[in-house]
Amino acid sequence: MNKVCKNCRETKPATDDYFPTKPNGKLLPSCRICRNERKGYKVCTKCGTEKLANRDNFGSTPRGGFRGSCRKCMATAANKHNKENPEMLKNRIKKRRQQDKGFTVSPELRVKLYQRDKGYCLLCRKLLGDWKTAHVDHLTPVSRGGHRNHPNNLCLAHVQCNKEKHNKTYVEHWEWRRKNNIA
Repeated sequence: MNKVCKNCRETKPATDDYFPTKPNGKLLPSCRICRNERKGYKVCTKCGTEKLANRDNFGSTPRGGFRGSCRKCMATAANKHNKENPEMLKNRIKKRRQQDKGFTVSPELRVKLYQRDKGYCLLCRKLLGDWKTAHVDHLTPVSRGGHRNHPNNLCLAHVQCNKEKHNKTYVEHWEWRRKNNIA
């Protein structure tokens, strides 16, 4: 009987010589060769490039692992989707503007948030480089009942931190960081 490795996609004999086994006796999905590749590296499923397995090269999934595609491939796919579906993009922008009801993040609000938080990103507790390029994030997501534009529900955050937070609350985000050894 044969088995296809989930990483290299090669067909190999379904034995312990080729696939390590779990304690329950079932074979792991990746072959021994793939599992023994340099630890700390990951191969992008789209471009096949091996890169350091970190947040800079691979985005995080909501459960804490790394995505299969590298950030560059993800950005390329998103741009392609937006070009192929301009109506979806227009509708998304229109919906967001309607929800915001004319609210925009003014430079004055950014400065107030920056001063209030003493220049730190509340999502990782590291210094922000520049308040002008930082994302404005909702501590309690609007989708979870948070106030859309109230300053007490807003903070400045690194772009990457804001994207990783998804729709978690501030507390849930910190629990997620601790669970995934990012804290």
